[in-house]
Amino acid sequence: MNEAAISASLRPGRTGRISVLVVRDGVVMVCSPAYEWASRSGPISAAELAATLPEVRETGSRARSTLEYALGGADRITPLCELAIAATFRSSMLGGVGPAVLNTLVVAEQGRNGQTVTVEVEGLDLHRVMCAVWCGVRCLSGVAGDLVRMAQSELAQR
Repeated sequence: MNEAAISASLRPGRTGRISVLVVRDGVVMVCSPAYEWASRSGPISAAELAATLPEVRETGSRARSTLEYALGGADRITPLCELAIAATFRSSMLGGVGPAVLNTLVVAEQGRNGQTVTVEVEGLDLHRVMCAVWCGVRCLSGVAGDLVRMAQSELAQR
């Protein structure tokens, strides 16, 4: 199912739509240990974050959408550039270009080995959920059903 089909199925008043929670994760603000925010004793403000981001993920990415929503809209972000690939974004941040807001899974290993420092942002909720949405039959079968069941099982283990 493509994005247009999903959007059409989510229109108000549409019946026969089924959704289940499959992922609960978030994005975090991280920087290299050499960046000035790494040694701060307290959180930064959301306004400071929005004004400081030298680069962000591309428009439409889940990480960017989560950040825009948390900051109250896309007009709050003034990036130097947009990068489409999370690995490129992470590498740039690790190289000291500046802070990055990335999916927790993308930077988990770097956080464990001390390559990144998580910086708290005061009053900013960057948690998110992802749901599987489909129309028609109550229970999915085949590969689609297997995928949803695996995701729900992983979610239950967290």
